[in-house]
Amino acid sequence: MVPLTPQRCELRSRRLASGSLVFLALSCGGRSALSFDPVGVTSAGGSAAASDVDGTGGSWSAGGRPAQGGTGATATAGSSSSGSSIGGSSTGGSSPVAGATSSGGAAAGSAGTGGAALPCGSPGAVVATAVATNDTHSCVLLTTGGVRCWGTNRYGALGDGTKLNGGKVPANDVLSGVQAIATGLHYTCALTTSGGVRCWGKNDLGQLGDGTHTDRSTPPDTDVLSDVQAIATGASHTCALMKTGGVRCWGWNEDGQLGDGSKMNRSVPPVGDTLSGFQTIAAGEKQTCGVRTNGAARCWGRASGYSASPDVDVLGGVQAVSPGFDHTCALTLAGGVRCWGQNSLGQLGDGSKEAHFAPLDADVLGGVQAIAAAGWYVCAVSVTGSLRCWGYNEFGQLGDGTGVNRSTPPNTDTLIGVQAISGSRNHACALMKNGGVRCWGGDSSTMNSWQPTPAGGICL
Repeated sequence: MVPLTPQRCELRSRRLASGSLVFLALSCGGRSALSFDPVGVTSAGGSAAASDVDGTGGSWSAGGRPAQGGTGATATAGSSSSGSSIGGSSTGGSSPVAGATSSGGAAAGSAGTGGAALPCGSPGAVVATAVATNDTHSCVLLTTGGVRCWGTNRYGALGDGTKLNGGKVPANDVLSGVQAIATGLHYTCALTTSGGVRCWGKNDLGQLGDGTHTDRSTPPDTDVLSDVQAIATGASHTCALMKTGGVRCWGWNEDGQLGDGSKMNRSVPPVGDTLSGFQTIAAGEKQTCGVRTNGAARCWGRASGYSASPDVDVLGGVQAVSPGFDHTCALTLAGGVRCWGQNSLGQLGDGSKEAHFAPLDADVLGGVQAIAAAGWYVCAVSVTGSLRCWGYNEFGQLGDGTGVNRSTPPNTDTLIGVQAISGSRNHACALMKNGGVRCWGGDSSTMNSWQPTPAGGICL
């Protein structure tokens, strides 16, 4: 990565709260498809993770600080997805097991003991090929094609048939035959190896796509859409990138995030493509972005304080795009990172606090293979597998062991050996090159770590 002069640190100490957890902000410093190469959603060759937290859906709290309830996504080179890694990522990165997805989400066998922290190369180790996270729950896609989730389970997002929260990766799969995963706010979607989409969890706005508004605590037996190559989840909307390059979205549409020109929610996928000519897809809380086959990034919905249109190119020469809460970042074909939108917490990485409603003219970082714009921060994975994050850090989401925001990328690595990244409002997870998973930041249910920490139940 291209080293940049780090922002001068600010020493402070105070107690912070996230849900029922209490955090102590330490001192100075800085701190998201998938197996692929993820971005918010899990998708072919890359992923984008989009995620949200329990609660307000991305509003601002009193005093100008962001309140819980937002989304984030990870975008990787060649990624076709969002939501979680996607943010998410999906086809092509995993080694799916033979056989169809399990019926009804029942445990479809395990790849190891689940709780044992075995070395990733040892027999019986539980090895991940993708990770998708948000501030309510996280999911991993295993090399066997199985899906396992942990965290808050109020609406059945873990898919285990219960409403019981889980603090670590469980020992059994809730679905098998999967190639990509994506996590939204209290719900989860999977892309099967046959190209089908199945979602479970919260369904108040039709985000599961099954034609109802009924929550479900296990994966369905049938697909809501087929012939899909990548998926992306926002706060409460879901998008699919079809094998034809078309885009179809359903769920919440308050700000036009479905891209159909209306503000009407829909509880089933459209029967035809809403948009066409895309090679990747990614979702934020109330925004959707994608890269067209000509390499131009487009976004629609609401983010960065304005409404965007799917008919206008934002930036050319792009391989992946990742929307956060009020900012968006693109990964260029040359491996550079350029961001735009609000910047009050340094999330654009240009050393200022000035908003830019068009992409920055220069890269803030180079030598990058994957990005995740999540909440009010950004994480980037270099071509060598090192991780650097900047922006908002009050809950430790930058992973550097401090609670200090930074307005430029750090000039030292936070983590090495990283393959993919998935981020949410206050929480992030990295897929390691050896198949392990490490997470950090503040989670509304089970996570409280200021530095990358191994996820229990996945190999080390």
